[in-house]
Amino acid sequence: MNPTSKLGYAFRNSFNYTGKELGLFVLTVAVSAGISFLFLGLAGYISYGEVGGFVVTLFFFALLYSIFLVGQKTMSLFLGCNATFSIWRFGPFIALFVSFYTMALFHPYFLVPLIYLGTFHLEVIPRLRLGKFRQAIGMKDLFLVGVAGPLALVLFSLLVLQPLFLLTESEFFRAGIYVSALILFFSSLPLPYSNGANIFMKSVWFWLFTFFFSLFFLLLLLLFSWVSYVLALLLAGLVVFVLRMYVKKDV
Repeated sequence: MNPTSKLGYAFRNSFNYTGKELGLFVLTVAVSAGISFLFLGLAGYISYGEVGGFVVTLFFFALLYSIFLVGQKTMSLFLGCNATFSIWRFGPFIALFVSFYTMALFHPYFLVPLIYLGTFHLEVIPRLRLGKFRQAIGMKDLFLVGVAGPLALVLFSLLVLQPLFLLTESEFFRAGIYVSALILFFSSLPLPYSNGANIFMKSVWFWLFTFFFSLFFLLLLLLFSWVSYVLALLLAGLVVFVLRMYVKKDV
């Protein structure tokens, strides 16, 4: 199977999930969207009211986290691995505890949000790993899958959300950018059994690079101007170039 056909196969099958995976996805989105709405609402970033604000946050969290996961699963299938979505069983409870405890502590001013996002467990698909020197899953595979999700989210934010906001100045698209920022930031943290941990285990230096890239990229997006948008495009292009060079060097 040539690379183009393999990529097409990977993308088509990146939407296949079991009932258990969908249940974990719904749980993750519901808890994370609730915490995100509380944080954004207290900070004054969402002005749709309680019900409307939660619905908008829930919509964008489900959409953007789906894009994040599709990017990761597409990469895993392209590498010849099946990806099963899972979450650390203590993650959502710790996230809720930290968020609500700080909200009670600092109410009505702000809360310290903690959003715990799941990760993929990889299993080799032998027929898709033919020709590879090592059949087993390596740290490089975990790293590439870990990076694919944030990159998919960055591209969607740059090519869809940010231009739509700059053209319309709609609060709806602004809310989407805020949710995208939260997903990008918390997915980069090296929490147990998380996407950030996969990158961290591969290379501490590259994790530091991607983490500070995420922070700087988010700052550029949240400035909500055409100048910052162009700078964000250039920064994203630089990161893609560095990533390609890093992967080639590590082959």
